[in-house]
Amino acid sequence: MLALSRLEAEEPIERSPQPISNIVAAIGESFTPLARSRDLIFEVEADDGLWVNASTDALEKILMNLLSNAFKYTPRGGHVSMNLALRGSEQVAMTISDSGVGIPTDRQESVFDRFNRVTNASEAVPGAGIGLSLVSEIVEALGGSIDLVSAPGEGTTMTVKLPSVQAPLSTSDLERDIVLSESANMELDNLSRSGYVASVADNGDEQQIPTILVIEDNPDMQQYLVELLSPHFACLVASDGQMGMELALDQVPDLVLCDVMLPKKDGYKVSQILKSDERSSHIPIIMLTARGDQDSRLMGLREKVDDYMAKPFDDEELLLRIGNILDARETLRNKFAEGFFDNGGSGQGLGKRDRAFLAKLDTVLENHLSDSKFRVEVLTSKMAISERNLQRKLKALTGRTPGQYLRTYRLKKALVLLRDGIPVNLVAERVGFSSPAYFSSCFREEFDQSPSKFSGCQI
Repeated sequence: MLALSRLEAEEPIERSPQPISNIVAAIGESFTPLARSRDLIFEVEADDGLWVNASTDALEKILMNLLSNAFKYTPRGGHVSMNLALRGSEQVAMTISDSGVGIPTDRQESVFDRFNRVTNASEAVPGAGIGLSLVSEIVEALGGSIDLVSAPGEGTTMTVKLPSVQAPLSTSDLERDIVLSESANMELDNLSRSGYVASVADNGDEQQIPTILVIEDNPDMQQYLVELLSPHFACLVASDGQMGMELALDQVPDLVLCDVMLPKKDGYKVSQILKSDERSSHIPIIMLTARGDQDSRLMGLREKVDDYMAKPFDDEELLLRIGNILDARETLRNKFAEGFFDNGGSGQGLGKRDRAFLAKLDTVLENHLSDSKFRVEVLTSKMAISERNLQRKLKALTGRTPGQYLRTYRLKKALVLLRDGIPVNLVAERVGFSSPAYFSSCFREEFDQSPSKFSGCQI
């Protein structure tokens, strides 16, 4: 991974006229073999003869980082494009688009913050480059701007705009063949061996297809598992334990399929970390290993692995085991829905950390029960978890989105107050509804009866 302090801490970037058209063409050509290996459609369009006042090193860092991210988060069969064009007469625009997983809305505002990427999956992945924060600083130092357009499941478009300059009178020295730096070549090599998104769920409903994270360092086994799973599931792929752990915490898949013997962190360590983190403690883990001995199985069970399969395994058996685990989770969610908040039974069948998570959630909601301005955005802040992770965690545990959970929590509390004989308008206010009419509408939708029918009734 390229390692830079803040612009090599505060040193100015060396600038001179550079043939950006040639640099874009050279870097695009260097990514073509990787595109073929991942079955990606990769298109490069660049106007000829465009120049900017920069350095080859700065332009290389910008493009390598943006292309690396596009390739890493675009599934097989997807599309990545790079376009270079003159905007007006004074700006050159480099646009890199992909059809990948996209960036969650709650993270888009901070994606260029200086230390933002240190804590997410991409910073720990070989090939992630110097991070979008430093790309942004380089672009700013060159007098340009960078813009982001993204939506989960729909891909990402990054546009870098730099001031255009006239080509020097003598360009023979500057228009020599572009040779990538050693660090850029290392980054390409690492990217070819690192993890990637293998497939994504249908864009219309992110939860329609379960997502499985495959953590496997053998490329042939990676491809074999993805081909086996992708007709039934959305797939994420990681090539080492560190990246697998980071992807699991960042993407929150429905199930993890993990090899035992992995670089950086072995499968047992990955399981230990994921099962102890409240963001991922609910995710079932199936361990794959060539070691089928009793000691290995016992170690997996100690780390709370949900299932254990020795290689070579039977394809149908693996698919059945995955299906059974996911079906059991669905049954648990349905039981939760049936007994929502009834006699404290909402956590039955859940692990200790998941019960603690729901208890913490309920405490937060209870403390803000009457606050009509309390929204999911505030809830995520109180829970110290991103909106996307809260969405996936809560959906996995309860079958409800955060908004649905909040509303049902309030309505269940309202039911108790109504049975205590408190007037409907006061109940609506106490459970955070600013409008009694809207409260009545929501109550009727939840219980198929108006709130007045329950007023003064005994439980």
